[in-house]
Amino acid sequence: MNYSHAERIYTPFGLYDFNDLANRSDYRQAQTKRTELNLIFGGQNLLDTEYIEQSSTNIPEGNPKFTSYQVYYGMDRTWFVVMKVQF
Repeated sequence: MNYSHAERIYTPFGLYDFNDLANRSDYRQAQTKRTELNLIFGGQNLLDTEYIEQSSTNIPEGNPKFTSYQVYYGMDRTWFVVMKVQF
């Protein structure tokens, strides 16, 4: 799961904030470098269950027009592992 939240990402400024633009040290912040390592794991149908995801047949079995069901089976077991390095 990756969650990101951003709020109030704008810089408030007024009409008179444009005076003395060459010397604007009040908005500067020290940036610290920090290396992060994230390990992410995810998967679908981990128990490898056979299931029908979608059916395009809506004719009941007792109807004379019925020949067979047309269904689409779901995905097999899928999984992934991600190693993410931010620096």
